[in-house]
Amino acid sequence: MATSDSEEKQLLQSREATVSAAEDSCNWAVILGTLLAIGALVSLFVVIFSAFVTLWLWPILGVLLLVGHGLLLFAVADSQTRLATPAKLSAAALFLEVLCYVFLVPTYLFRSFIVPWWWWNASVILFVLPSLILLWVTICQSLCGTTVEKCSAGGLMVISLVILLVGVLLLVAGNFSPTWLLMTLPSSRLVEEIQTIRNYVQMSSAKLDVTVGYEICDMATSECSMKKFVGWTVVKPGGATACLDGDFEFVVYPGDPGRLLFHLHGGGACWNWMTFLLGKCTKKSPMKPTGIFNVTNPNNPFYNWTLVDVPYCSGDVFSGATENFWIMPQQTASAWKSQAGYANVNSVLDWVKVQFAGAVPALRTLS
Repeated sequence: MATSDSEEKQLLQSREATVSAAEDSCNWAVILGTLLAIGALVSLFVVIFSAFVTLWLWPILGVLLLVGHGLLLFAVADSQTRLATPAKLSAAALFLEVLCYVFLVPTYLFRSFIVPWWWWNASVILFVLPSLILLWVTICQSLCGTTVEKCSAGGLMVISLVILLVGVLLLVAGNFSPTWLLMTLPSSRLVEEIQTIRNYVQMSSAKLDVTVGYEICDMATSECSMKKFVGWTVVKPGGATACLDGDFEFVVYPGDPGRLLFHLHGGGACWNWMTFLLGKCTKKSPMKPTGIFNVTNPNNPFYNWTLVDVPYCSGDVFSGATENFWIMPQQTASAWKSQAGYANVNSVLDWVKVQFAGAVPALRTLS
């Protein structure tokens, strides 16, 4: 009986030593969770700043974040924690993060999903709220927690930073912040950049199509021969063509069949999410019937010419052939943005070539 008591006492001491050792060091869950959190931070910067980032990195970012947070929470729950309330709040923050990605997953998986503008505002709240909760949790664990809790605080701080950065990006780009809040910022340069984004969002959300009222010819149902055009006509080529937001179309004015002006619009370039948010490329650059496009002005050097105007709406210098998961909040549209400039300009060139064909061509040898 004495031997049994001694064995039990030794076993109890061994367990206490094991628990004490676990509390005096960062266990595997803390280390792995922190590494995954750092991986999520690196992935976020790659998504924001890298040129034409591969699409699979978006879901990988979410997986790293959620699994890393889960491991850090498991590490604290598996130890003799001193702080019950912060642990519960950390679990609540993880739940909110899951809701964030539940919101974002449909926008990623279904490219035709038209995302309502309020969807992004709800996402902002779901990102910012858990970030603030985790910030408080990390302060509590750093000051009053056990060794394991103090170790996990670093990883939780990184997670808080990642989701806060995403939330702030959506907040600023979505025109969600009031003007008075911008005026409280110390840097006038920063205010100018944010205002540029706000103006771009408002411009992108507005209807810029000045061709309203023109005849429209859809190549899905017609050959769109220029011989049938009377005045300015919008041609919709369809197929692989696309704009960053909406369908691609070009504008034609039938004039002298031996003189042709083929005009390509300018409008900057976008190569990652950040340049897209900052409005470094136009989403639509419509023709305005002024200057060389004023067909009623005899002083116009291109008066009575045949005019083909190709809008710039893909942000890729008419050479892109890709799709990007670029979120533009405060608009009702798909989060997937096509950069199909190569197909766009080729569709116009193919159409022009056809106008030279046939027994009675719409265009003849150019003078």
